[in-house]
Amino acid sequence: MPWLDAVLLDHGLEPRTLDPRGQTPRCEDPAHWLADTHLEEATARQLLSSLERIVLESARHFPNNIFWDFGYLAESLLRQAIAARDPIELIQGYEQLYTRIMQIYGGRSSVGFQYLHDFLYGFDWSKWVRKDPDTRRQVGPFDRAFLSYVEGRGHELLRLIAEDDAKYPRLRDGRYRNPFAFARDPAAESLLMTTLAARGLVPVAAWERTAVPAWWRPAQRHRDELVVELGLET
Repeated sequence: MPWLDAVLLDHGLEPRTLDPRGQTPRCEDPAHWLADTHLEEATARQLLSSLERIVLESARHFPNNIFWDFGYLAESLLRQAIAARDPIELIQGYEQLYTRIMQIYGGRSSVGFQYLHDFLYGFDWSKWVRKDPDTRRQVGPFDRAFLSYVEGRGHELLRLIAEDDAKYPRLRDGRYRNPFAFARDPAAESLLMTTLAARGLVPVAAWERTAVPAWWRPAQRHRDELVVELGLET
C-alpha cells in the first residue's frame, strides 16, 4: 500500500519493499484506493487511522526491520471491515490485537525478534496452515483467526522464556533471538529475502493488494535450501 510508505517516510523510516520490480516507494492517494469500496466516511477514516497506527507500532517494536510491505494487510483489513456488521468495532479490535502481537514479539519483549518478515510475508502463516490444511486453508494470513493464534502462541513463548526453556532460553547478551540455523544479520537477511522474492518463493507477496497467498508451497524448505545455496548457515 504505497500510501503507507508515505507514513513511514513521514516518521523518518525507509520504506523498502520486497517487490522485485523496484525499491522506490509510491505514495498512492488513499482516497483512490477506497474509491470503489462505498465505505461510510467514518469507517474510512477509522480504517486509515488504524492502518497508520499499525505501521507505526510495527516500526516501534521492530526498529531494525528491513522491508515494510503492508499492501496485502491493508486490503485484508478492508475486506474484513466491509463484511463486518459493525466495521468500526472490527477495525478497532483488529488494531488492538495487532498491537498486542507487536508488543509480545518485538525487540522490547523477552521474545526479542529482530524482524517482522516471517509474519508480514506469510512464513509463519503458511507453516500454520500446512499443519492442518483441511481446516485452515480458508484462513488468510491477516485474518483475525490467525492473528488470535499468533497472540496465543506468543503467550506460550513468554512462559517458556520465563522458565528459561532449552529451546527458548532467556536472552542474556542483549542480542535479538534467532531460533533458526542461519545468519540473520541485516546483510544476510536482506540477501535471503530479496532472493526469495525474486524467485517467487515468498508465501505472501505483501506488496500486492491483490496477492494470492500460497500456503501450499513448502516455504520453509525453499528457504532452508536457499540458505545453503547462499552460504548463510551458522
